[in-house]
Amino acid sequence: MKKILFITLAIVISMAANAQNQVWDGTAEPWTHGSGTEEDPYLIETPQNLAYLAVMVNGEPGVALNHMFPDTCFLLTADIDLGGQNGLVWNPIGTCTHYSNSVGFSGHFDGGGHAISNMTVTNETSYYYNYYGLFGYAKEGSIKNVVLDLTCSIQLKDCYEYWGIFVGGVVGYGTQISVINCHSDATIEATETFAEMDQCSVGGVCGILWESSAAQCSFGGYIDCDAGSRYANVTLGGITGGVRGCEVTGCHNDGWIVNKTKTHIAGNWGGFVAGGIAGTAIGDLSVISHCGNNGRVEVEVNPEVYFEEGPAYSGGILGYAWGRTNSTLPVVEVEVRNCYNVADLSVNPVDDAYIHTAAGGIVGGVDTYARADVSNCYHVGGLTAEHTGGILVPAGDSASVTNSYFIDGCCCDNGFGEPQTEGFMKSAEFVSLLNAGGEVFAMDTDNVNGGFPVFADGGHFNVIENQIDGGGVSAYPNPAAGSISVVVNSGAEIGSVSLFDISGRLVKVQQSGFGSIDISGLATGMYVMKVTLDDGKVFEEKIVKK
Repeated sequence: MKKILFITLAIVISMAANAQNQVWDGTAEPWTHGSGTEEDPYLIETPQNLAYLAVMVNGEPGVALNHMFPDTCFLLTADIDLGGQNGLVWNPIGTCTHYSNSVGFSGHFDGGGHAISNMTVTNETSYYYNYYGLFGYAKEGSIKNVVLDLTCSIQLKDCYEYWGIFVGGVVGYGTQISVINCHSDATIEATETFAEMDQCSVGGVCGILWESSAAQCSFGGYIDCDAGSRYANVTLGGITGGVRGCEVTGCHNDGWIVNKTKTHIAGNWGGFVAGGIAGTAIGDLSVISHCGNNGRVEVEVNPEVYFEEGPAYSGGILGYAWGRTNSTLPVVEVEVRNCYNVADLSVNPVDDAYIHTAAGGIVGGVDTYARADVSNCYHVGGLTAEHTGGILVPAGDSASVTNSYFIDGCCCDNGFGEPQTEGFMKSAEFVSLLNAGGEVFAMDTDNVNGGFPVFADGGHFNVIENQIDGGGVSAYPNPAAGSISVVVNSGAEIGSVSLFDISGRLVKVQQSGFGSIDISGLATGMYVMKVTLDDGKVFEEKIVKK
Protein backbone atom coordinates (compact mmCIF):
# COMPACT_ATOMS: atom_id res chain seq x y z
CA MET A 1 0.00 0.00 0.00
CA LYS A 2 2.84 2.39 0.90
CA LYS A 3 4.50 1.65 -2.45
CA ILE A 4 1.32 2.44 -4.39
CA LEU A 5 0.85 5.65 -2.39
CA PHE A 6 4.43 6.70 -3.09
CA ILE A 7 4.07 5.99 -6.82
CA THR A 8 0.83 7.95 -6.98
CA LEU A 9 2.41 10.88 -5.13
CA ALA A 10 5.42 10.85 -7.47
CA ILE A 11 3.13 11.01 -10.50
CA VAL A 12 1.07 13.85 -9.02
CA ILE A 13 4.21 15.86 -8.16
CA SER A 14 5.59 15.26 -11.66
CA MET A 15 2.35 16.40 -13.27
CA ALA A 16 2.24 19.56 -11.14
CA ALA A 17 5.84 20.41 -11.96
CA ASN A 18 5.13 20.08 -15.67
CA ALA A 19 1.78 21.84 -15.73
CA GLN A 20 3.07 24.31 -18.32
CA ASN A 21 3.27 23.10 -21.89
CA GLN A 22 6.89 22.14 -22.57
CA VAL A 23 8.37 22.79 -26.00
CA TRP A 24 10.72 20.24 -27.55
CA ASP A 25 14.20 21.52 -28.44
CA GLY A 26 15.05 18.60 -30.73
CA THR A 27 17.15 16.69 -28.19
CA ALA A 28 16.55 13.38 -26.41
CA GLU A 29 16.96 12.76 -22.69
CA PRO A 30 16.40 9.51 -20.74
CA TRP A 31 13.50 9.29 -18.33
CA THR A 32 14.48 9.39 -14.67
CA HIS A 33 11.44 8.08 -12.82
CA GLY A 34 9.73 4.68 -12.80
CA SER A 35 10.77 1.10 -13.35
CA GLY A 36 8.56 0.23 -16.34
CA THR A 37 6.03 -1.95 -14.54
CA GLU A 38 2.27 -1.47 -14.60
CA GLU A 39 2.36 -0.24 -10.99
CA ASP A 40 5.46 1.91 -11.55
CA PRO A 41 5.59 3.00 -15.21
CA TYR A 42 8.44 4.95 -16.73
CA LEU A 43 7.34 8.59 -16.55
CA ILE A 44 7.54 10.58 -19.78
CA GLU A 45 7.74 14.03 -18.22
CA THR A 46 9.19 16.08 -21.09
CA PRO A 47 9.23 16.09 -24.89
CA GLN A 48 12.89 15.08 -24.62
CA ASN A 49 11.83 11.92 -22.77
CA LEU A 50 9.43 11.05 -25.58
CA ALA A 51 12.13 11.68 -28.16
CA TYR A 52 14.40 9.35 -26.19
CA LEU A 53 11.79 6.60 -26.50
CA ALA A 54 11.89 7.08 -30.29
CA VAL A 55 15.70 6.91 -30.27
CA MET A 56 15.69 3.72 -28.20
CA VAL A 57 13.15 1.99 -30.45
CA ASN A 58 14.39 3.24 -33.81
CA GLY A 59 18.09 3.37 -33.07
CA GLU A 60 20.66 5.92 -34.20
CA PRO A 61 24.46 5.90 -34.52
CA GLY A 62 25.81 4.30 -31.36
CA VAL A 63 22.41 2.98 -30.23
CA ALA A 64 21.36 -0.59 -30.99
CA LEU A 65 18.05 -1.33 -32.70
CA ASN A 66 15.11 -3.37 -31.46
CA HIS A 67 14.56 -1.93 -28.01
CA MET A 68 10.90 -2.84 -28.46
CA PHE A 69 10.12 -2.70 -24.70
CA PRO A 70 7.80 -5.74 -24.52
CA ASP A 71 5.54 -5.69 -21.44
CA THR A 72 7.05 -2.32 -20.45
CA CYS A 73 4.78 0.52 -19.34
CA PHE A 74 5.13 4.26 -20.00
CA LEU A 75 3.01 7.18 -18.76
CA LEU A 76 2.97 10.69 -20.20
CA THR A 77 2.60 13.08 -17.25
CA ALA A 78 2.24 16.51 -18.91
CA ASP A 79 1.05 18.33 -22.00
CA ILE A 80 3.93 18.57 -24.48
CA ASP A 81 4.72 20.63 -27.55
CA LEU A 82 6.77 18.87 -30.23
CA GLY A 83 8.04 22.07 -31.80
CA GLY A 84 6.63 21.87 -35.28
CA GLN A 85 6.06 25.64 -35.23
CA ASN A 86 9.83 25.96 -34.82
CA GLY A 87 10.62 23.74 -37.79
CA LEU A 88 11.21 20.51 -35.83
CA VAL A 89 10.14 17.27 -37.48
CA TRP A 90 9.04 14.31 -35.37
CA ASN A 91 10.51 10.87 -36.13
CA PRO A 92 7.79 8.26 -35.46
CA ILE A 93 8.37 5.76 -32.65
CA GLY A 94 8.89 2.48 -34.51
CA THR A 95 9.65 2.41 -38.19
CA CYS A 96 10.19 0.29 -41.26
CA THR A 97 11.99 0.70 -44.57
CA HIS A 98 10.92 -1.38 -47.58
CA TYR A 99 9.17 -3.85 -45.21
CA SER A 100 12.61 -4.72 -43.88
CA ASN A 101 14.69 -3.40 -41.00
CA SER A 102 11.43 -2.98 -39.12
CA VAL A 103 11.48 -1.99 -35.46
CA GLY A 104 8.23 -1.79 -33.57
CA PHE A 105 7.16 -0.56 -30.15
CA SER A 106 5.80 -3.52 -28.15
CA GLY A 107 5.21 -1.83 -24.82
CA HIS A 108 2.21 -0.15 -23.23
CA PHE A 109 1.98 3.62 -23.66
CA ASP A 110 -0.51 5.69 -21.67
CA GLY A 111 -0.85 9.28 -22.83
CA GLY A 112 -2.63 10.21 -19.61
CA GLY A 113 -5.13 12.33 -21.56
CA HIS A 114 -2.48 15.04 -21.95
CA ALA A 115 -2.45 17.10 -25.13
CA ILE A 116 0.35 16.67 -27.65
CA SER A 117 0.64 19.78 -29.79
CA ASN A 118 2.64 20.92 -32.81
CA MET A 119 3.68 17.44 -33.88
CA THR A 120 4.90 17.65 -37.46
CA VAL A 121 5.67 14.42 -39.32
CA THR A 122 6.99 14.52 -42.88
CA ASN A 123 8.79 12.21 -45.29
CA GLU A 124 11.73 14.59 -45.62
CA THR A 125 13.87 12.54 -43.23
CA SER A 126 13.43 9.39 -45.31
CA TYR A 127 12.03 8.97 -48.82
CA TYR A 128 11.46 5.26 -48.18
CA TYR A 129 9.63 4.95 -44.84
CA ASN A 130 6.55 2.73 -44.77
CA TYR A 131 4.94 3.97 -41.54
CA TYR A 132 4.09 7.48 -40.30
CA GLY A 133 2.45 8.82 -37.11
CA LEU A 134 3.30 9.62 -33.50
CA PHE A 135 4.08 5.91 -33.45
CA GLY A 136 5.12 4.53 -36.80
CA TYR A 137 4.97 0.81 -36.00
CA ALA A 138 3.53 -0.86 -32.90
CA LYS A 139 2.96 -4.53 -32.26
CA GLU A 140 1.81 -6.78 -29.41
CA GLY A 141 1.25 -3.89 -27.01
CA SER A 142 -1.19 -1.07 -26.31
CA ILE A 143 -1.56 2.67 -26.81
CA LYS A 144 -4.19 4.55 -24.82
CA ASN A 145 -5.31 8.01 -23.73
CA VAL A 146 -3.30 9.82 -26.41
CA VAL A 147 -4.58 13.24 -27.49
CA LEU A 148 -3.30 15.01 -30.62
CA ASP A 149 -4.62 18.55 -30.88
CA LEU A 150 -5.37 20.40 -34.10
CA THR A 151 -1.87 21.88 -34.33
CA CYS A 152 -0.52 18.40 -35.16
CA SER A 153 0.05 17.48 -38.79
CA ILE A 154 1.43 14.77 -41.05
CA GLN A 155 2.55 16.03 -44.42
CA LEU A 156 3.79 13.67 -47.13
CA LYS A 157 4.98 15.13 -50.40
CA ASP A 158 6.36 13.28 -53.42
CA CYS A 159 6.53 10.11 -51.31
CA TYR A 160 7.30 6.80 -53.04
CA GLU A 161 7.51 3.32 -51.54
CA TYR A 162 7.83 0.07 -53.49
CA TRP A 163 5.64 -1.69 -50.93
CA GLY A 164 2.96 0.03 -48.85
CA ILE A 165 2.51 3.38 -47.09
CA PHE A 166 0.57 3.50 -43.82
CA VAL A 167 -0.25 6.79 -42.10
CA GLY A 168 -2.14 7.41 -38.85
CA GLY A 169 -2.24 10.28 -36.41
CA VAL A 170 -1.47 8.07 -33.41
CA VAL A 171 0.01 4.97 -35.09
CA GLY A 172 0.78 4.20 -38.72
CA TYR A 173 0.81 0.38 -38.60
CA GLY A 174 -0.50 -1.64 -35.67
CA THR A 175 -0.48 -5.41 -35.42
CA GLN A 176 -1.87 -7.31 -32.43
CA ILE A 177 -2.27 -4.09 -30.44
CA SER A 178 -5.04 -2.34 -28.53
CA VAL A 179 -5.71 1.34 -29.21
CA ILE A 180 -7.96 2.74 -26.49
CA ASN A 181 -9.43 6.19 -25.87
CA CYS A 182 -7.16 7.97 -28.34
CA HIS A 183 -8.27 11.21 -29.98
CA SER A 184 -6.82 13.07 -32.93
CA ASP A 185 -7.65 16.48 -34.39
CA ALA A 186 -4.60 16.37 -36.65
CA THR A 187 -4.41 17.40 -40.29
CA ILE A 188 -3.06 14.66 -42.56
CA GLU A 189 -2.06 15.52 -46.11
CA ALA A 190 -0.49 13.16 -48.66
CA THR A 191 0.36 14.77 -51.99
CA GLU A 192 1.80 12.88 -54.96
CA THR A 193 2.24 9.80 -52.79
CA PHE A 194 2.57 6.38 -54.43
CA ALA A 195 2.74 2.80 -53.12
CA GLU A 196 3.78 0.36 -55.83
CA MET A 197 2.88 -3.16 -54.65
CA ASP A 198 0.67 -2.64 -51.58
CA GLN A 199 -1.97 -0.21 -50.42
CA CYS A 200 -1.69 3.37 -49.28
CA SER A 201 -3.73 3.37 -46.07
CA VAL A 202 -4.45 6.55 -44.10
CA GLY A 203 -6.49 6.98 -40.91
CA GLY A 204 -7.13 9.80 -38.50
CA VAL A 205 -6.02 7.63 -35.57
CA CYS A 206 -4.48 4.48 -37.14
CA GLY A 207 -3.16 3.89 -40.66
CA ILE A 208 -3.99 0.17 -40.57
CA LEU A 209 -4.82 -2.34 -37.85
CA TRP A 210 -4.03 -6.05 -38.17
CA GLU A 211 -5.52 -8.51 -35.65
CA SER A 212 -5.97 -5.57 -33.29
CA SER A 213 -8.68 -3.54 -31.58
CA ALA A 214 -9.67 0.12 -31.35
CA ALA A 215 -12.11 1.32 -28.71
CA GLN A 216 -13.48 4.72 -27.69
CA CYS A 217 -11.35 6.61 -30.21
CA SER A 218 -12.29 9.69 -32.21
CA PHE A 219 -11.07 11.86 -35.06
CA GLY A 220 -11.99 15.49 -35.60
CA GLY A 221 -9.33 16.65 -38.03
CA TYR A 222 -8.87 16.74 -41.78
CA ILE A 223 -7.51 14.13 -44.21
CA ASP A 224 -6.64 15.22 -47.75
CA CYS A 225 -5.04 12.43 -49.76
CA ASP A 226 -3.81 12.59 -53.35
CA ALA A 227 -2.15 9.21 -53.70
CA GLY A 228 -2.04 6.07 -55.80
CA SER A 229 -1.18 2.37 -55.79
CA ARG A 230 -0.48 0.26 -58.84
CA TYR A 231 -1.83 -3.03 -57.51
CA ALA A 232 -3.84 -2.15 -54.39
CA ASN A 233 -6.21 0.47 -53.00
CA VAL A 234 -5.78 3.95 -51.62
CA THR A 235 -7.98 3.70 -48.55
CA LEU A 236 -8.90 6.36 -45.97
CA GLY A 237 -10.83 6.15 -42.70
CA GLY A 238 -11.65 8.49 -39.86
CA ILE A 239 -10.41 6.02 -37.25
CA THR A 240 -8.37 3.60 -39.36
CA GLY A 241 -7.50 3.32 -43.00
CA GLY A 242 -7.90 -0.45 -42.94
CA VAL A 243 -8.77 -3.41 -40.72
CA ARG A 244 -7.90 -7.08 -40.93
CA GLY A 245 -9.25 -9.40 -38.27
CA CYS A 246 -10.04 -6.47 -35.96
CA GLU A 247 -12.68 -5.18 -33.58
CA VAL A 248 -13.55 -1.48 -33.65
CA THR A 249 -16.07 -0.33 -31.07
CA GLY A 250 -17.34 2.90 -29.54
CA CYS A 251 -15.51 5.12 -32.03
CA HIS A 252 -16.59 8.32 -33.73
CA ASN A 253 -15.55 10.49 -36.65
CA ASP A 254 -16.35 14.18 -36.92
CA GLY A 255 -13.49 14.97 -39.31
CA TRP A 256 -13.54 15.70 -43.03
CA ILE A 257 -12.09 12.99 -45.27
CA VAL A 258 -11.17 13.53 -48.92
CA ASN A 259 -9.62 10.85 -51.15
CA LYS A 260 -8.84 12.30 -54.56
CA THR A 261 -6.91 11.43 -57.70
CA LYS A 262 -5.12 14.47 -59.06
CA THR A 263 -1.68 13.01 -59.63
CA HIS A 264 -0.75 11.22 -62.86
CA ILE A 265 -0.79 7.49 -62.00
CA ALA A 266 0.00 5.49 -65.12
CA GLY A 267 -1.01 1.84 -64.89
CA ASN A 268 -2.96 2.22 -61.65
CA TRP A 269 -5.00 -0.92 -60.94
CA GLY A 270 -6.16 -0.03 -57.45
CA GLY A 271 -9.28 1.70 -56.21
CA PHE A 272 -10.00 4.78 -54.15
CA VAL A 273 -11.97 4.23 -50.97
CA ALA A 274 -13.02 6.30 -47.94
CA GLY A 275 -15.08 5.45 -44.87
CA GLY A 276 -16.17 7.45 -41.84
CA ILE A 277 -14.75 4.88 -39.41
CA ALA A 278 -12.69 2.44 -41.51
CA GLY A 279 -11.57 2.63 -45.11
CA THR A 280 -11.21 -1.02 -46.08
CA ALA A 281 -11.82 -4.41 -44.45
CA ILE A 282 -9.61 -7.23 -45.71
CA GLY A 283 -8.67 -10.72 -44.57
CA ASP A 284 -10.18 -12.36 -41.50
CA LEU A 285 -13.46 -11.36 -39.84
CA SER A 286 -13.61 -7.78 -38.57
CA VAL A 287 -16.40 -6.36 -36.42
CA ILE A 288 -17.33 -2.66 -36.26
CA SER A 289 -19.92 -1.81 -33.61
CA HIS A 290 -21.36 1.09 -31.63
CA CYS A 291 -19.70 3.66 -33.94
CA GLY A 292 -21.01 6.90 -35.39
CA ASN A 293 -20.00 9.21 -38.23
CA ASN A 294 -20.82 12.91 -38.42
CA GLY A 295 -18.00 13.88 -40.80
CA ARG A 296 -18.25 14.36 -44.53
CA VAL A 297 -16.59 11.61 -46.63
CA GLU A 298 -15.64 12.34 -50.24
CA VAL A 299 -13.92 10.49 -53.06
CA GLU A 300 -12.93 12.59 -56.06
CA VAL A 301 -11.98 10.63 -59.17
CA ASN A 302 -10.21 12.32 -62.06
CA PRO A 303 -10.59 9.98 -65.09
CA GLU A 304 -7.81 11.80 -66.93
CA VAL A 305 -5.27 10.33 -64.51
CA TYR A 306 -7.16 7.16 -63.58
CA PHE A 307 -6.46 4.79 -66.45
CA GLU A 308 -7.23 1.29 -65.26
CA GLU A 309 -10.19 -0.59 -63.82
CA GLY A 310 -10.94 -0.11 -60.13
CA PRO A 311 -13.61 0.88 -57.60
CA ALA A 312 -14.25 4.28 -56.05
CA TYR A 313 -16.37 3.90 -52.90
CA SER A 314 -17.53 6.13 -50.06
CA GLY A 315 -19.19 4.70 -46.94
CA GLY A 316 -20.52 6.20 -43.73
CA ILE A 317 -18.94 3.55 -41.51
CA LEU A 318 -16.89 1.30 -43.83
CA GLY A 319 -15.70 2.29 -47.27
CA TYR A 320 -15.17 -1.13 -48.85
CA ALA A 321 -15.21 -4.81 -47.98
CA TRP A 322 -12.30 -5.79 -50.21
CA GLY A 323 -12.51 -9.36 -51.47
CA ARG A 324 -9.87 -12.05 -51.90
CA THR A 325 -7.56 -11.80 -54.87
CA ASN A 326 -8.08 -15.40 -56.01
CA SER A 327 -10.42 -18.32 -55.36
CA THR A 328 -7.99 -20.20 -53.10
CA LEU A 329 -8.17 -17.56 -50.34
CA PRO A 330 -10.98 -17.38 -47.75
CA VAL A 331 -13.84 -14.96 -48.27
CA VAL A 332 -13.38 -11.64 -46.48
CA GLU A 333 -16.01 -11.08 -43.78
CA VAL A 334 -17.07 -7.96 -41.91
CA GLU A 335 -19.91 -7.29 -39.49
CA VAL A 336 -21.25 -3.80 -38.83
CA ARG A 337 -23.62 -3.56 -35.88
CA ASN A 338 -25.37 -0.73 -34.00
CA CYS A 339 -23.85 2.13 -36.01
CA TYR A 340 -25.11 5.32 -37.58
CA ASN A 341 -24.13 7.86 -40.22
CA VAL A 342 -25.62 11.37 -40.33
CA ALA A 343 -23.20 12.96 -42.81
CA ASP A 344 -23.09 13.43 -46.57
CA LEU A 345 -21.13 10.90 -48.63
CA SER A 346 -20.04 11.34 -52.22
CA VAL A 347 -18.11 9.95 -55.17
CA ASN A 348 -18.18 12.17 -58.22
CA PRO A 349 -19.86 10.43 -61.17
CA VAL A 350 -17.41 9.41 -63.91
CA ASP A 351 -18.32 8.62 -67.52
CA ASP A 352 -16.04 5.60 -67.75
CA ALA A 353 -17.24 1.99 -68.00
CA TYR A 354 -14.14 0.71 -66.19
CA ILE A 355 -14.63 2.82 -63.07
CA HIS A 356 -17.34 1.72 -60.65
CA THR A 357 -18.40 4.47 -58.26
CA ALA A 358 -20.69 3.90 -55.29
CA ALA A 359 -21.75 5.50 -52.02
CA GLY A 360 -23.48 3.55 -49.24
CA GLY A 361 -24.90 4.99 -46.03
CA ILE A 362 -23.16 2.40 -43.85
CA VAL A 363 -20.90 0.41 -46.24
CA GLY A 364 -19.78 1.94 -49.51
CA GLY A 365 -19.09 -1.24 -51.47
CA VAL A 366 -18.92 -5.00 -50.99
CA ASP A 367 -16.70 -7.01 -53.31
CA THR A 368 -17.80 -10.24 -54.98
CA TYR A 369 -15.39 -12.26 -52.81
CA ALA A 370 -16.38 -10.53 -49.59
CA ARG A 371 -19.35 -10.65 -47.27
CA ALA A 372 -20.78 -7.83 -45.18
CA ASP A 373 -23.48 -8.32 -42.54
CA VAL A 374 -25.14 -5.11 -41.30
CA SER A 375 -27.62 -4.97 -38.44
CA ASN A 376 -29.32 -2.31 -36.31
CA CYS A 377 -27.89 0.66 -38.21
CA TYR A 378 -29.27 3.85 -39.72
CA HIS A 379 -28.25 6.49 -42.27
CA VAL A 380 -29.70 9.98 -42.78
CA GLY A 381 -27.11 11.91 -44.84
CA GLY A 382 -27.02 12.68 -48.54
CA LEU A 383 -25.53 10.25 -51.09
CA THR A 384 -23.94 11.15 -54.43
CA ALA A 385 -22.46 8.54 -56.79
CA GLU A 386 -23.19 6.49 -59.89
CA HIS A 387 -24.59 3.76 -57.62
CA THR A 388 -26.08 4.50 -54.20
CA GLY A 389 -27.56 2.46 -51.39
CA GLY A 390 -29.15 3.67 -48.18
CA ILE A 391 -27.22 0.99 -46.26
CA LEU A 392 -24.72 -0.53 -48.72
CA VAL A 393 -23.92 -1.28 -52.37
CA PRO A 394 -23.00 -4.96 -52.96
CA ALA A 395 -21.35 -6.44 -56.03
CA GLY A 396 -23.69 -9.46 -55.90
CA ASP A 397 -25.43 -11.55 -53.26
CA SER A 398 -22.59 -10.89 -50.88
CA ALA A 399 -24.35 -8.98 -48.12
CA SER A 400 -27.13 -9.24 -45.59
CA VAL A 401 -28.93 -6.34 -43.91
CA THR A 402 -31.08 -6.74 -40.82
CA ASN A 403 -33.14 -4.10 -39.00
CA SER A 404 -31.37 -1.18 -40.69
CA TYR A 405 -32.91 1.99 -42.10
CA PHE A 406 -32.20 5.06 -44.21
CA ILE A 407 -34.01 8.34 -44.65
CA ASP A 408 -36.55 8.35 -47.45
CA GLY A 409 -35.42 10.11 -50.63
CA CYS A 410 -31.67 10.05 -49.97
CA CYS A 411 -30.97 7.47 -52.67
CA CYS A 412 -32.37 4.63 -54.70
CA ASP A 413 -33.86 1.72 -52.77
CA ASN A 414 -31.71 -1.25 -53.78
CA GLY A 415 -33.43 -3.69 -51.42
CA PHE A 416 -30.83 -3.48 -48.65
CA GLY A 417 -32.40 -1.70 -45.70
CA GLU A 418 -35.74 0.07 -45.40
CA PRO A 419 -36.57 3.73 -46.11
CA GLN A 420 -38.26 5.75 -43.35
CA THR A 421 -39.44 9.33 -43.04
CA GLU A 422 -37.44 11.91 -41.11
CA GLY A 423 -40.24 12.34 -38.60
CA PHE A 424 -40.42 8.63 -37.85
CA MET A 425 -36.62 8.35 -37.52
CA LYS A 426 -36.75 11.00 -34.76
CA SER A 427 -39.46 9.20 -32.81
CA ALA A 428 -39.41 6.93 -29.77
CA GLU A 429 -41.03 4.25 -31.91
CA PHE A 430 -38.03 4.26 -34.24
CA VAL A 431 -35.59 4.05 -31.31
CA SER A 432 -37.46 0.99 -30.05
CA LEU A 433 -37.44 -0.55 -33.52
CA LEU A 434 -33.72 0.09 -33.96
CA ASN A 435 -32.87 -1.37 -30.56
CA ALA A 436 -34.59 -4.68 -31.39
CA GLY A 437 -35.08 -5.47 -27.71
CA GLY A 438 -31.73 -4.03 -26.61
CA GLU A 439 -30.77 -0.68 -25.09
CA VAL A 440 -28.16 0.63 -27.51
CA PHE A 441 -29.91 3.75 -28.84
CA ALA A 442 -31.90 6.48 -27.09
CA MET A 443 -33.88 9.60 -28.00
CA ASP A 444 -31.85 12.69 -28.81
CA THR A 445 -33.40 14.81 -26.06
CA ASP A 446 -30.50 17.31 -26.04
CA ASN A 447 -30.50 17.73 -29.83
CA VAL A 448 -26.85 16.77 -30.03
CA ASN A 449 -27.40 14.60 -33.12
CA GLY A 450 -29.91 16.67 -35.04
CA GLY A 451 -32.82 14.86 -33.38
CA PHE A 452 -31.82 11.43 -34.65
CA PRO A 453 -31.05 8.59 -32.20
CA VAL A 454 -27.91 8.76 -30.06
CA PHE A 455 -26.19 6.05 -28.08
CA ALA A 456 -27.93 5.33 -24.78
CA ASP A 457 -24.65 5.21 -22.85
CA GLY A 458 -23.76 8.74 -23.90
CA GLY A 459 -21.47 7.61 -26.68
CA HIS A 460 -22.63 10.34 -29.05
CA PHE A 461 -19.97 12.92 -29.75
CA ASN A 462 -21.00 15.93 -31.77
CA VAL A 463 -23.80 17.55 -33.69
CA ILE A 464 -24.57 17.97 -37.35
CA GLU A 465 -24.32 21.73 -36.94
CA ASN A 466 -21.40 22.10 -34.58
CA GLN A 467 -22.46 23.37 -31.17
CA ILE A 468 -19.44 25.22 -29.83
CA ASP A 469 -18.63 24.33 -26.23
CA GLY A 470 -21.77 22.37 -25.50
CA GLY A 471 -24.25 24.71 -27.17
CA GLY A 472 -23.19 28.25 -26.21
CA VAL A 473 -22.67 29.19 -29.86
CA SER A 474 -23.74 27.49 -33.10
CA ALA A 475 -21.62 27.59 -36.26
CA TYR A 476 -22.96 26.24 -39.54
CA PRO A 477 -22.51 24.94 -42.15
CA ASN A 478 -19.23 23.24 -41.33
CA PRO A 479 -17.37 22.38 -43.57
CA ALA A 480 -18.09 25.46 -45.69
CA ALA A 481 -16.75 27.15 -48.81
CA GLY A 482 -18.25 30.62 -48.43
CA SER A 483 -19.77 31.98 -45.24
CA ILE A 484 -20.34 30.40 -41.83
CA SER A 485 -23.30 31.55 -39.74
CA VAL A 486 -22.51 32.25 -36.09
CA VAL A 487 -25.45 32.25 -33.67
CA VAL A 488 -25.41 32.80 -29.90
CA ASN A 489 -27.79 30.45 -28.10
CA SER A 490 -28.13 32.74 -25.08
CA GLY A 491 -28.94 36.42 -24.58
CA ALA A 492 -25.31 37.51 -24.85
CA GLU A 493 -23.87 39.44 -27.77
CA ILE A 494 -20.76 38.58 -29.80
CA GLY A 495 -17.78 40.84 -29.16
CA SER A 496 -15.45 39.40 -31.81
CA VAL A 497 -14.84 36.39 -34.04
CA SER A 498 -11.24 35.36 -34.81
CA LEU A 499 -9.90 32.65 -37.10
CA PHE A 500 -6.51 30.97 -36.62
CA ASP A 501 -4.76 28.47 -38.89
CA ILE A 502 -3.37 25.22 -37.47
CA SER A 503 -0.04 26.85 -36.70
CA GLY A 504 -1.82 29.35 -34.41
CA ARG A 505 -1.44 32.31 -36.79
CA LEU A 506 -4.33 34.79 -36.78
CA VAL A 507 -5.74 34.88 -40.31
CA LYS A 508 -8.96 36.84 -39.83
CA VAL A 509 -10.77 38.86 -37.18
CA GLN A 510 -14.27 40.29 -37.37
CA GLN A 511 -15.67 42.79 -34.87
CA SER A 512 -19.01 43.67 -36.48
CA GLY A 513 -21.71 42.04 -38.59
CA PHE A 514 -21.73 38.86 -36.56
CA GLY A 515 -24.52 37.05 -38.37
CA SER A 516 -21.87 35.32 -40.47
CA ILE A 517 -18.17 35.34 -41.26
CA ASP A 518 -16.87 35.05 -44.82
CA ILE A 519 -14.13 32.42 -45.25
CA SER A 520 -14.15 32.23 -49.05
CA GLY A 521 -10.75 33.94 -49.24
CA LEU A 522 -9.03 31.40 -47.01
CA ALA A 523 -7.05 28.42 -48.27
CA THR A 524 -8.62 24.97 -48.01
CA GLY A 525 -7.95 23.33 -44.67
CA MET A 526 -8.61 23.36 -40.94
CA TYR A 527 -8.98 26.49 -38.80
CA VAL A 528 -9.88 27.37 -35.22
CA MET A 529 -12.72 29.84 -34.75
CA LYS A 530 -12.61 31.77 -31.47
CA VAL A 531 -15.85 33.54 -30.49
CA THR A 532 -15.65 36.09 -27.67
CA LEU A 533 -18.96 37.23 -26.15
CA ASP A 534 -19.61 40.59 -24.52
CA ASP A 535 -20.03 38.86 -21.15
CA GLY A 536 -16.42 37.65 -21.31
CA LYS A 537 -17.12 34.02 -22.25
CA VAL A 538 -14.94 32.53 -24.99
CA PHE A 539 -15.84 29.60 -27.23
CA GLU A 540 -13.63 27.75 -29.72
CA GLU A 541 -14.43 25.33 -32.53
CA LYS A 542 -12.67 23.69 -35.46
CA ILE A 543 -13.79 25.04 -38.83
CA VAL A 544 -13.08 23.36 -42.18
CA LYS A 545 -12.75 25.49 -45.32
CA LYS A 546 -13.68 23.48 -48.40
